[in-house]
Amino acid sequence: MARPAPAVPRLGQPRVRDADLAGTAVVHRQTGDRSDGRLPAQDRRGRSDGQEDDLFPRVRDELGRNALNDLGAMAEARKTAPTRPHPRSPDTPPGNVVVGAAAGVADRIGDTVSGLAQGSVTAIGDLIATVLQREKPRTAPRGSSTARGTARAVRGAASDATEATIESVRRATETVERAGDTARATTSSATAGARRTARTAKRSATSTARAAGAIARSTARAARGNAQSTARTATSVRSSR
Repeated sequence: MARPAPAVPRLGQPRVRDADLAGTAVVHRQTGDRSDGRLPAQDRRGRSDGQEDDLFPRVRDELGRNALNDLGAMAEARKTAPTRPHPRSPDTPPGNVVVGAAAGVADRIGDTVSGLAQGSVTAIGDLIATVLQREKPRTAPRGSSTARGTARAVRGAASDATEATIESVRRATETVERAGDTARATTSSATAGARRTARTAKRSATSTARAAGAIARSTARAARGNAQSTARTATSVRSSR
């Protein structure tokens, strides 16, 4: 009779940390942040230090090097393994190896396409909400981790592009408004300058006309005086003869 495998002692983090992570995920869903509910950098650094100093040495002591190597091999195999069940695939080598590798590639292609589709649909919804100034839809991607990651990446890239476009339009609008204000100020200044020039020219013309009139009147009086003096002189000469 085969002996049952020894139970591996529970070496995980305390339950309170699981509750903390769950609460963080709720906050993430409520805020709509794209950070996947990840903890602040300081908290993540503290958890990482605790794992390296306490958890990892305990795992090495309990499992041993061979078990850890097996876990590493399993982790590498997961990168190429199918992401969904294929009940009709062969169970014995070499067919299971060939079909499994092909199915893994096909599954990942399908997951990527699914993520692109989900992310695109969500990005369109976000764009419509932004245009209508409404709250963005609270949707979570579905499927495998590849599909969810692709969907989040597409949504994040579309959101960044939308925000960059809005910022560019805002800056362009501000530039046009400043140019309009400058043009209006220039036009107003030019109009005021033209009016001042016209008033100055008018005053100068009036002053010149007055001066010319005064000179003409003075010349006329001098001419009449000279004529009268010449006439008196001529009369006096005739009388003396």
